[in-house]
Amino acid sequence: MPDHQRISTKPHESVVQALQEADRILHVENERLRNELAMAFAQFLDLRRSFGAVM
Repeated sequence: MPDHQRISTKPHESVVQALQEADRILHVENERLRNELAMAFAQFLDLRRSFGAVM
């Protein structure tokens, strides 16, 4: 196939790289949110135990 008829993969590679970076960022954010949720739940259980003893 002549060079002028070939499709460049450069734009596709850029899209793939951008999507991989977005995926990485989302995984990091997801992990942070999971940790925050776990801490909030632990605090909730502590409060529940404290008030449960009073009730």
